[in-house]
Amino acid sequence: MFVIPFMKTENRTGPKIIEPAIRPSLSDTVVAARAALATGAFDIALNLVAPWLTDDETPPIALLIAGRALTSLKRYPEALG
Repeated sequence: MFVIPFMKTENRTGPKIIEPAIRPSLSDTVVAARAALATGAFDIALNLVAPWLTDDETPPIALLIAGRALTSLKRYPEALG
């Protein structure tokens, strides 16, 4: 199990944004995101892989998890709240 430290940053035009202080390894991210998908926490899975989607060379597994999370959120919108 791993812990992701977070830091709060002020956004002058809106609410506080919580961003990861460090980006965990891809393998740790994949394990956590797959667990989130398995438990129905699709929004959390998407948030976990989001930092990996901004890379120049996005890992295919991050795209796969993001796609599954978005598809599941579309199919089960009640999962958001």
